[in-house]
Amino acid sequence: MMSTIIEKNGGYRIYTKGASEMVLTKCKSILDSNGKQVELKDAEKEKLIHDIIEKMAGDGLRTICIAYKDFRKDKENLDDEDKIVTDLTCICITGIEDPVRPEVPEAIIKCQKAGVVVRMVTGDNLNTARSIAMKCNIIKPTDSFLVLEGKEFNKRIRDSSGKVSQKKLDEVWQNMRVLARSSPQDKYTLVNGIVESTSSNHREVVAVTGDGTNDGPALKRADVGFAMLKAFLPDYSQGIQGTDVAKQASDIILTDDNFSSIVKAMMWGRNVYDCIAKFLQFQLTANLSAGIISVVSAAAISVGLTVIKNFQLIDSCVLISDCSTASCANVMGEFSHGHTGIACTRHRAAHRVLVGTKTIRPNEIDNIRDHVEKYNWSGDLSADNYVRSTVVW
Repeated sequence: MMSTIIEKNGGYRIYTKGASEMVLTKCKSILDSNGKQVELKDAEKEKLIHDIIEKMAGDGLRTICIAYKDFRKDKENLDDEDKIVTDLTCICITGIEDPVRPEVPEAIIKCQKAGVVVRMVTGDNLNTARSIAMKCNIIKPTDSFLVLEGKEFNKRIRDSSGKVSQKKLDEVWQNMRVLARSSPQDKYTLVNGIVESTSSNHREVVAVTGDGTNDGPALKRADVGFAMLKAFLPDYSQGIQGTDVAKQASDIILTDDNFSSIVKAMMWGRNVYDCIAKFLQFQLTANLSAGIISVVSAAAISVGLTVIKNFQLIDSCVLISDCSTASCANVMGEFSHGHTGIACTRHRAAHRVLVGTKTIRPNEIDNIRDHVEKYNWSGDLSADNYVRSTVVW
C-alpha cells in the first residue's frame, strides 16, 4: 500500500493505492456513478470482494483499489500513517494484467525435468497467484500441492511462543508451491528454512530470484542468488537503487530479466561439473593403469623394450577433448548432484568402459593393417594397442 498527500482547497488530500481487499477495509464510503459519496457498509464490501476482486483474481489480474481522503492542515498528524489512512473514500477497483512471457512455461518444465522444484513467492492475491502459477506450469489443477497465504504460512510454521519451528517448517515447504500475500520476511524465512532443513539425506541447493531491496536478505541467504534486472540507466543522484542492492546480494545477474536465462545458467553450471568429473576420472584411471602397466612391464620384459611409446603422449588430446565439451541440453536430464554428490560414479565409469570398448577395436585394426603389411610382424603391435587403450580408457 502506498499513499501520496497533496494540497487541495486550503487543506490536504491523501490518495492511497494498494491491494484491493486491504485498502477496501479502510474505506467508509464509495463514489457512485455520479461521483457522489455514498456509505459503504460491511456487507457491500464483502459483495465487492466476492463479485469483483475474486473474479478478477481468478482471471490472473492483479487488483488494485484506489481511494482518497480530505482533511484540514491542522487536524491530522502527518507522521501517523495508520491514523491518516482510515475512513477513506473508494474511487475504483481496477485489474492489471501482467502476461506471462511465452518462454516461461517451457523453461519451468525444463527445470522440473532436471529435478528442480520451482516455487513462487509473491505479494499477489491468493487467487491471482494460483492462476499465474497454473499458466506457468508451476502447479496443475489436479495437483495436491499447497497454495498458501503469508498469514496461514506463518500460522503453520510457528510454535506456541511465536518462534519458527524447523520441524513444522519441514512439514510445509516440501509440499508447498505457491506463497501468496507474502512479505519479504516470509520469503527469507522460507529460504532459510529450506537451507537449514535436515529432513532429507542431502541438503537442498536453493536458488532465489529477486530484483529489489526487499529481496536482498533472501538473495544473500540462498546458495545461488539471481538478480533479475531490466536494462536501466542508474540515477546516482538518488543514492543506491533497489536494483543495486539486489546486484550486490546476488551471485548471478540476469540483465535480460528473463526466467529462461536461469535454465541456461543451470545448463552451463552442470556442464562445468560434468567436465570436472570427467577430468578426475580420466586422471584416476589413466594414472593408475599406466603405473601398474609400467611396473609390471619393466619387470617382465628383459629385452629393454617398453610398451608405452613416445607417440602415446597424444593421450593428452583425448583428455582435452573429453573435458572441454560444450554445454548441451543433455546435461539437464541429470538431476542435481547437491553438496555431497560423487564425481566418479558407476554411471560415468560404465560410460567410459563403453566408449573405450568401441575405441579399442578400430585402433587395433588400423595398427595391424598398417604395420603387418610393412614389417610382416603382428603380435606385439596388437598387444601394444590393447595396452594403449587400457591406459587411455
